[in-house]
Amino acid sequence: MRYRSRSTGIIVDAVRLSDETFATPHPIPERIFAGVLYDRQQRRAFIKNQVAKSGDWILRDQLGNLSVCSDAAFRREYQPIKSNVIPFRRFGQ
Repeated sequence: MRYRSRSTGIIVDAVRLSDETFATPHPIPERIFAGVLYDRQQRRAFIKNQVAKSGDWILRDQLGNLSVCSDAAFRREYQPIKSNVIPFRRFGQ
């Protein structure tokens, strides 16, 4: 799902890690970003030098960069984008 930063307006795709993310034998496919390594036994995800655990969010910006965000920080900073459709307005309204 897409979210917008309240402070910068940057749009990101984000998924929240949960116990289902690490389900065996196969993790939930829609919860996986390319470039994230999952450790099912320890229930952690690794992105370069960052570690995410159940409850954390993995963010992917518009350039494809991945980062980890705690649940509390994510809820403060981001809001869901309900639709990508821009409402139609006639000129002069």
